[in-house]
Amino acid sequence: MHLRALGVTASKRSGELPDVPTIAESGLPGDESTSWVLLLAPANLPPPILYKLHMETVKMLALPDVKERVARLGADIIANNPAEARKYVMSEMQKWSKTVRAAGIKSGQ
Repeated sequence: MHLRALGVTASKRSGELPDVPTIAESGLPGDESTSWVLLLAPANLPPPILYKLHMETVKMLALPDVKERVARLGADIIANNPAEARKYVMSEMQKWSKTVRAAGIKSGQ
């Protein structure tokens, strides 16, 4: 059996599949969906500790072996600062809440 990728759902082409267009390039602009992993901390964490945690995480993500392993998974490292990460999470919540409401999904389902 052969599979042919029709498109990737990210906003840019995948480094692992550079010849596969994005869904937007294929004629469906605005239909972006990606998975992401985020390191979270308590809301009341003192700013100096949050900053230190962020900086140490950025250092770890810059290690060659970490970058290589992430790339092999077909993922990209985006080491946003805490404010950027919060903004991204809020935009994703706003974006997907419409889908959740339209599908009638309730908490606990």
